[in-house]
Amino acid sequence: MVKRILIADDNIGVRRSLRRLLESEPGFEVCEEVSDGVEVIERIQECNPDLLILDFAMPRMNGLQVAAALQVMHVDIPIMLFTSYVDSIREEQYRRIGIRSMVSKDSPIEVLLSEVHRLVGTARAASG
Repeated sequence: MVKRILIADDNIGVRRSLRRLLESEPGFEVCEEVSDGVEVIERIQECNPDLLILDFAMPRMNGLQVAAALQVMHVDIPIMLFTSYVDSIREEQYRRIGIRSMVSKDSPIEVLLSEVHRLVGTARAASG
């Protein structure tokens, strides 16, 4: 079964790189790329993702505001905060609003992919 992923980041280069990386993994499909928090709220229902990868610093609504709004809307999907601001956000702060994981944009690709697989409940194919 294909796992659908919505990517939200204001940097088009980050979005495109994430798309290429994720779609190179068997069983993943990026259903939508958006550039700000309001677009996440507008498109989440039509995309119906299995995972939301969410940047913190975005126009109109930041990642924490988006996660809080989705919680109020009873949208129950795993959310990964993918951000450069890891040191600025406390774990209890993001977990309280439904974010299940936070990965630094400086992390190795393997860390990102491992978290994506964990959050959507798939096993990572052995590389070799």
